[in-house]
Amino acid sequence: MRNAPALSASVQTTLYWSLHVDTPNRDDVMNLMYGKTAVMGYADGELKKRYPIADVYQRMAMALAGVETVTRHVVPDHPAIFLFEVRTGEDAPATPFDFEWSARGAVATDATGHAVPVKAEKGRIALDVSVTPVFIEAN
Repeated sequence: MRNAPALSASVQTTLYWSLHVDTPNRDDVMNLMYGKTAVMGYADGELKKRYPIADVYQRMAMALAGVETVTRHVVPDHPAIFLFEVRTGEDAPATPFDFEWSARGAVATDATGHAVPVKAEKGRIALDVSVTPVFIEAN
């Protein structure tokens, strides 16, 4: 919950420090304070058991990967609602780009699996690039 407000206040990186609770004593002060928020636990003597919060943080990290800006919008008459607009740059227009290319042809696919039009001729290759990674293969 606190990551979106932090990012909207120009914080660039957040870290969740309670990976696991390392005490079997249920009355230990750290266990009492943070024992319910552990991300991982022991199974068969190894730190490999994932608690549901691990999946929550993984989904959040994936959703916020590549974030450029986070802006909070006040919702009139609903002060308990926190609305954040997250921009990743995905909506920015692509930029034409070309460079030397020794193969006769090429096929390009972006990280989301979509084909990217590419033109290879006279020792050069041209395509539009954006914030989404593009994989280019000679053909």
